[in-house]
Amino acid sequence: MVKKILIPMFVAMFVFSGLFASFAPLVNPYYGGPGDGYAFSESPLAFSESPLGIYYGGSGDGYAFSESPLAFSEPPLEIYYGGLGDGYASLAISGDTPLPVELASFTVENTITAAIKLLWVTESEVENQGFIVERRVAGPQSTVSLWAEIAHYITHQELRGQGNATYRTEYRFTDKTVEPGKSYDYRLADVSYKGEKRYHTLMVYGIEVSALPAEFALMPAYPNPFNPVTTISFNIPPEQNTVALLIYDIKGQLLETLVSGELTPGFHTVVWNASMYSSGMYFVCLKHEQTSMIQKLMLLK
Repeated sequence: MVKKILIPMFVAMFVFSGLFASFAPLVNPYYGGPGDGYAFSESPLAFSESPLGIYYGGSGDGYAFSESPLAFSEPPLEIYYGGLGDGYASLAISGDTPLPVELASFTVENTITAAIKLLWVTESEVENQGFIVERRVAGPQSTVSLWAEIAHYITHQELRGQGNATYRTEYRFTDKTVEPGKSYDYRLADVSYKGEKRYHTLMVYGIEVSALPAEFALMPAYPNPFNPVTTISFNIPPEQNTVALLIYDIKGQLLETLVSGELTPGFHTVVWNASMYSSGMYFVCLKHEQTSMIQKLMLLK
C-alpha cells in the first residue's frame, strides 16, 4: 500500500533535506510552510519504535492532509520522494513487507523421562532456510541461565524450512539433554536466505521433566472459546497408550480424527485448526478402549 502526499517542490527540498539528515528513532523534526500560501501543518513528523506512526495535518489552504497516522508493522520502511514534473514533489511511503515466517503456535507435545518434545506450526513461510531452537534453565530470576542453542537446521534435518510456502507445516524437535527436576524455557528463531536470524515472540516457559502420569486425562483446551486454533492436551499413562482423539459437531457427526493409534506414555498436546468450520459448539473426545472423555469447544469467528 502506497500513499502519496503532494507539496510544493521547494518546500519538499527544505523539509526532506533536514528530515533525512536526522532520521532516527525518537526524533521529531517539525516542518512548516514559508508563509507563501502553501503552508501546511506545524505538527511534528514523529518517528518512534515499531510500529512507526507518521502524523500530518492540513492548514485549511486547499492542501489539507489526513490527520490519521500511517502505521508500519515491520521494517524495512521505505520513503521515496521526487519531482512529478508539475512543480510538486511526491512522498511515497511503503510498509507492507510480509513477515518471513508466520508462526501459528509453539507448544510442548510430550514430556517423558529425560526428554521434552516440542511442536510448532507455521501457516506460511517466505525464504525460510530453517529454524534454530534455544533453551535456558528456568527458575528464580537470580538463577535463570543464559539462552543457549541446542539445535540448528544445518545439523538437524527436521528443522529445515519450506523455503517459500503458503500452506500449514508442523515441525517437531525432541530435547533429550534435559535433567529430571529442572525447569526449562524454549524459544525459536528462523533464518532467511540472506542469513538473517529473527526470533519469534511465541515461547514455551517452565517445562519440567517429571514422572509419567498415573491416569488417563483430557485437559481443558486453550484457548476456549477460540478462533480458529486451539490446543488440546491430554495425559497417557503406561499401558494405556492406544488412544483416539476425535472432533464432533453438535449433531454428533465425526468431523476429524486428530490422533489414532499408539502414543508414548506422557503428556501430549495437539493443535486443532478449525478455520474450515463455521462458528458454533464442537466436542473433542479422547478414547481408550471403553473409556471416553468429552469436552466442549466453542468456535467464535
